[in-house]
Amino acid sequence: MPMKGGPCWKRCSKRAGELPVIVGLADENVAHLHAALERVNALPVAGVLTPAPYYVRPSQAALVRHFLDLADASARPLVIYDIPYRTGVQLELQTLLALAAHPRIQAVKDCAGSQEQTLALILDGRLRVLAGDDINILSTLCLGGSGAIAASAHVAPPEYVGVCRAIADGRLAEARTRFHTLVPAITALFSEPNPAPVKAALADAGLIRNELRPPMMPTSAQFYAGWQTLRPSLPPLLRAQFEPGATSASGSLPNSSP
Repeated sequence: MPMKGGPCWKRCSKRAGELPVIVGLADENVAHLHAALERVNALPVAGVLTPAPYYVRPSQAALVRHFLDLADASARPLVIYDIPYRTGVQLELQTLLALAAHPRIQAVKDCAGSQEQTLALILDGRLRVLAGDDINILSTLCLGGSGAIAASAHVAPPEYVGVCRAIADGRLAEARTRFHTLVPAITALFSEPNPAPVKAALADAGLIRNELRPPMMPTSAQFYAGWQTLRPSLPPLLRAQFEPGATSASGSLPNSSP
């Protein structure tokens, strides 16, 4: 959770340059969530990504009230994060359509697992639908979605941008081919609890240290062995990050669990 002037915000904003930054806020304690939102309001962020309160499983009416209160209090556009397998509650279609009437609720990160709901939101047209399950990026964009927020894209952003641009330009065969080459990596990067595999891959490329906050654990030795086997078949831009000489000393994975 970013604090004004804190090291996390300073680092992210510096690296982002002119690119828009969306801040994620999540808390089952609504008072704490609003206090955090007040601090974020002072930052020059592009938007706020926020899920339903986790664990407490509010009713749909309570969820509408919750998100409307956040939107009223926010100085930035909201992206609703619909991820029921983490929060314990799904945002039903009618709930999202009701929330779409608020001018500051502008998008949804769609991890609901329902293509019918995804399409209904796209057809309604008021919310920008962003694929949240990486394996659904191609199908969501082809249906008319606006983009994706994808964990696996951290490993090779240009490859994912290439898929999005090909679809936007109507080059569907190219988009399909590009995405199909990414599927083995996406499958591998979600074979163990996220974000451990993505962090392991980035550490393997020498970009970060292979560290996670407890109770998360580093990937298993089996994942790392499988990732090494997968390397030669990765798309060129992705494979290049893991070529000999591209990995620094921090890229090794001594913390991978047996």
